[in-house]
Amino acid sequence: MALSAKGRPSARRIRHLLRVRYRPARGIREELEALAGAERQCCSFAEWRVTQKEDHVILQVAADPERPNDIAAIAALFEAD
Repeated sequence: MALSAKGRPSARRIRHLLRVRYRPARGIREELEALAGAERQCCSFAEWRVTQKEDHVILQVAADPERPNDIAAIAALFEAD
């Protein structure tokens, strides 16, 4: 099942940081960890991190502050505002 269907994410980009928040449905964190691990290998220009805070699992993608547009395409995939 797609992450977006299970966790109903909301995404926000602020300069060089993208944060995608998911509701903690079953398997969301594990799927995000697997996604982040794969992306670390192919998209090493960004830092990929998964955390959990209170009632959300968060995928954070960070670009070099000097190159914030490096994550523009990734933010667009998540329809970040």
